Order: sequence, then C-alpha cells, then structure tokens
Amino acid sequence: MPLYARATKELQTEIEQAGVNPRTAHNVLVCIDELSTNIIRQSVLEDRPVDIEIQVSEDRGEVVLLYSDNGTPFNLFKEVPKPNIFLPLEDRQAGGLGVYLIQKLSSSHCYSYRDEKNVVELRFEHV
Repeated sequence: MPLYARATKELQTEIEQAGVNPRTAHNVLVCIDELSTNIIRQSVLEDRPVDIEIQVSEDRGEVVLLYSDNGTPFNLFKEVPKPNIFLPLEDRQAGGLGVYLIQKLSSSHCYSYRDEKNVVELRFEHV
C-alpha cells in the first residue's frame, strides 16, 4: 500500500478509535486529503521534497486538526480566490473549490507561518 494511503488509513483508525462520530471523522479526513493534495502538487511543481505533519486532538468538545508542512509560505485562506459556486461549471475558473470545501466542513479555520512551516488549524464540531 502506498505511503499516503497507509497514513490516511492509520489516521482514520485513530480518529474512529477516539470515538469521533462518523460524519465528523469523514469531514476531518476530507480536509486532510484536500490539504495534502495541494501541498504535494505544489512540491512536485517546485521539485522539492515536503514534510507533512498531522495532529488530531480534542479540545472542549471540538476535534482539532493541526496540519503543517515545510512548503513555500502560503495562506490558502487569503491567497486562493473564492470560487463562484453559482456559475455553471463551464463558466467557472479552475481552483479554489478545495479551500471552499475545507471552510464549509470545518467550524473554524486559521493559518499561520511559524518555525518555517505553514500551519493550518481546523476545528470541527464533535456532535
């Protein structure tokens, strides 16, 4: 099994064993997949390796996802234009839908750049 698939499966198992409900677990995993796809694609374009660190925890009834990478500094919440989801598909510009999805699936989101790493914190209601 490829490394990414194995890591995703391990995360899914850990999240489920922690008692996170299936809907929230699914939302967390979708966001991890979107973030990973973007940074892996960018690292290939820049022809440089990237390290990704993922931490999932619980804080005051919320599931907290901390996602960090050593890629080029990039605040996806400010630098990616919001897609116009009301346009017909053929009239839409490519890009931005994954970030929009992350914002919709999480109850809060923030970006910071610290210790030479992009850090995205997402919170999910744990219902």
